[in-house]
Amino acid sequence: PGRSNAATVRVKRPPLSLYVHLPWCVRKCPYCDFNSHALEGDLPSGRYIEALIADLEADLPLAWGRVVQSVYFGGGTPSYLSENQLRHLTDEMKRLLPWDAAEEVTFEAEPGTWGARRLPVRLRDFEPTGSDAR
Repeated sequence: PGRSNAATVRVKRPPLSLYVHLPWCVRKCPYCDFNSHALEGDLPSGRYIEALIADLEADLPLAWGRVVQSVYFGGGTPSYLSENQLRHLTDEMKRLLPWDAAEEVTFEAEPGTWGARRLPVRLRDFEPTGSDAR
């Protein structure tokens, strides 16, 4: 009495792919249809980063129980951000929605916006694991 005989169905939630849009460019390319803008004046990155973090926090209920599969930083020119700004943004994103196990993290960079001739890259692994191994 009072108990349902219906089976409980658990649905596996699909993985997430995050896109972080940073809309400023060195110049607006004539072929580009993205929401991007040539930077005029100072980069309003501090306010924008805080707004991105607040937006992610507001949408967290939509993401609970889902694994972050990929993160893509695009725009515009995300490499306009300083190392400290990028670290702050990614640290806050990971605090709210961990993505350390993401299979792919992509960061668009415009040559010349980092003030360096080389971009150091750290690779974790090229070897397939688990069910991908053949």
